[in-house]
Amino acid sequence: MGEVFAGRYELVDLIGHGGMGAVWRARDLKLRRIVAAKVLRQSDASSLLRFVREQGMRVSHPNVLAPLGWAAEDDRVLFTMGVVDGGSVATLMGDYGALPPGLVAEILRQLLSGLEAVHAAHIIHRDIKPANILLAATGTGRPHAYLGDFGIALDLDGPRFTETGLVAGTPGYLAPELMTLGDVSPAVDLYAVGMVGAAMLTALKPRDIDFAECPPHVPLSLWSLLRDLALDEPKDRPTLNDAVLRLGAPELAWHPGAIGDVEVLQQLEPLPVAPPTPPVGYPATGPRAAPNPVTPAHPKPLTPPPTPSRPPPRSFALASTGLSDETEPRPSHPSSSPLTGPQPMQVQSFAATPPPMYGMARVPMSAPDVPTMTLAPRKSRLLLGSTAAIVLGLALILVGALFL
Repeated sequence: MGEVFAGRYELVDLIGHGGMGAVWRARDLKLRRIVAAKVLRQSDASSLLRFVREQGMRVSHPNVLAPLGWAAEDDRVLFTMGVVDGGSVATLMGDYGALPPGLVAEILRQLLSGLEAVHAAHIIHRDIKPANILLAATGTGRPHAYLGDFGIALDLDGPRFTETGLVAGTPGYLAPELMTLGDVSPAVDLYAVGMVGAAMLTALKPRDIDFAECPPHVPLSLWSLLRDLALDEPKDRPTLNDAVLRLGAPELAWHPGAIGDVEVLQQLEPLPVAPPTPPVGYPATGPRAAPNPVTPAHPKPLTPPPTPSRPPPRSFALASTGLSDETEPRPSHPSSSPLTGPQPMQVQSFAATPPPMYGMARVPMSAPDVPTMTLAPRKSRLLLGSTAAIVLGLALILVGALFL
C-alpha cells in the first residue's frame, strides 16, 4: 500500500511533473475512485497562492480538465482531477511525428471549444502547449482532448501573483506581447493555439516553423488559419469565434479515416479501485480497514497462560518478652508435633539488624541451624533477682564495717 495523503488519497505511482509539483495516480479511499493528484510542497507563499488559484479554476466543460477536490497535510497540499489515460499531444507526436491534418483539425476544434469556456470565466491560460493537451485512450476512433494545467493561469478579475519583470509561460508558445511585458488578453492563448497546430502538422519545434510555405500534405485552409493565429500583433489575429468557423471547412471535417495510421493508445495500466487484499492472517490497513480482524484458516485453541508458582510463605509468630505467670511462652498457634511433642519457643538472633521494638519480637516458627535461647520461667527470674539484692546488701555492710 502506497503513502496515504491526509488519510484519504493513496499515492500509487508517479505519472508526471507539472509547473508547480508532481502528478500522481491515486486512489480516493473515500469515494472509491481513481484520480490524478497534483502534490505541491509549500515552499513559499507565491507557489501556494498559485496552487490555490489552480484548484479554484473549476471550469465545467467536456474539454477542460477541472480540479475535483483538494487536501493538505503537514507542509504539502494536493488537489485532484480526473485521470486521462491516453497521454498528451506531446506523447503522440513523440510516437508518430507529424500528425494527419484531419486529426489536428479535430483536436484544435475541441481545444478552442474548451478555451471558449475558460475565456468566458475571465481566465487566461497562458501555457497552452502540446504537453498540456491531454488525450483519452480512444484508439483509432475520434479523439477526445482536454486542456489541463492551470498552474500559471491568470484570472482577469483576481489578483496577479507574477513578480514584476518576470515572464510566465513556455518559450516558443509565448505571444510576442508577453515577451515585452505587454497586456495579457485572450489573444495570447490564440497565439499558442496557432503554434501548437503548426507543431502537430510538422513535428518541428516552434522556432523552426516557417509559415511562409505550406506543407504539401496540409490543406491551405488549415495552414492559413494557423499562420494568422501566430501573427505578432494581437489585433491582427482572428478571434476565437472566427477560428472555430474557419475550422468548419468541409475538407477539415472529421471522418473515420481522418486519423490515418495514428492510434491513441492507453499510456497507464489499469488500476483497481480497491487497494490490494492483504494476505490471509493479516488485518487490512488504512482508512478502510476491515471492521473485523482476518481469521486464520486453522485457528489454534486458546489456552490460559500457566499461573506462575510462588514459594510457600514463611510463618511467623509473635512472642511476648514481658513477665508472665506461665512457665512456657504462648505461641500464636500450636508448635507441637505428634513425633516430638511440645517444643520450646525459639527466638532468632539477628546480629546485623537493629533490635526489635520493646515488648514484641518477630520470630520464624522454624529456623534450623540458628543460635537460639530459651526464655526462663517467671518464678526463677524472681528468685535470681532477690538473691542478687541480698548479696549486694551484704557487700555494702562489709565495706562500711571496714571504714569504721
